Amino acid sequence: RVVSTTPIVKTFNTSAYDSCIKCCGKSNGITSSGVKATPWYTIAAGNAYPVGTIIYIPSLKDKPNEGWFIVQDRGGSISNSKIDIYMTTHAQALQFGRKNLECYVYVP
Repeated sequence: RVVSTTPIVKTFNTSAYDSCIKCCGKSNGITSSGVKATPWYTIAAGNAYPVGTIIYIPSLKDKPNEGWFIVQDRGGSISNSKIDIYMTTHAQALQFGRKNLECYVYVP
């Protein structure tokens, strides 16, 4: 799959989630795209961003993924101005909170 080389720079209202009943209504970790969510890799995004869209978040470059994520999920409250980062635990998701973060979006 070819990914655009010039990113779209956008600020997203960013939150976090895990595979618990509170966050997802289920607990198996399977995303809407059918793959199992991976912490610090999987993102839920609005329909404007196809599955496979790569998103780089510079302010998270010190995290395990060095700031690189891939859209693999959707969410009931995820609009095109929001993204949701998959975390290992509910406590981690709560600790992350909600923040407006500049992102570089590479649409396939």
